Amino acid sequence: AALLWAHAPHLTTAQVKATLMNNVDVLPQWAGLTVTGGRLNLERAVQNTPAAHQLDNPEFFVHRHYLDFLSREPDPAGRLFWINEITQCGLDAGCVELKRINVSAAFFLSIEFQHTGYLVYRIYKSAYGNPQGAPLPVTFDEFQPDTQQINQGVVVSESGWEQRLADNKDRFAALFVVTPRFTSTYPTTMTPESFVDALFANANVTPSTVER
Repeated sequence: AALLWAHAPHLTTAQVKATLMNNVDVLPQWAGLTVTGGRLNLERAVQNTPAAHQLDNPEFFVHRHYLDFLSREPDPAGRLFWINEITQCGLDAGCVELKRINVSAAFFLSIEFQHTGYLVYRIYKSAYGNPQGAPLPVTFDEFQPDTQQINQGVVVSESGWEQRLADNKDRFAALFVVTPRFTSTYPTTMTPESFVDALFANANVTPSTVER
């Protein structure tokens, strides 16, 4: 079991047991003497070990979250913090799974993502809608560079990050509303009432009279 875990540390206890017992050399003379009717074959057990996915590696898992949610490389302190959140579980598979979920949730709820990637999604949704069953209003090829644009130079907790983020958002919004897709969807011939109502409807928001 120790050899198998050294080869594949991502395995749970149940997976190690099953892998060892399902890869024995079945021998007639051992029938009835062991549960499997055979002897261990560690070479076969290692060869037939369920392959680990890259995402099972805490370092890769955390690194991908920085790239996918925040569109940047991790800062050293943050990287170590989130990796430790997962590795502190040791080989407790249930604990690891829960911590991985919590880490993903933390990235989604982070100030940095809410004001960058999630903001990009909401801007596209307000502009183009997302009726049930329809394609998402923004493609990945649009989402990634737009998020990077808003996030450029922003690391929450670093000096001046709030102003840098505000400037980036203003610049992005100014460029967004002059894109061909936006100007063709909302020609200047639209009345202000129709324009505002369309944006609120797409965002699935019912405004107050004052807001409208």
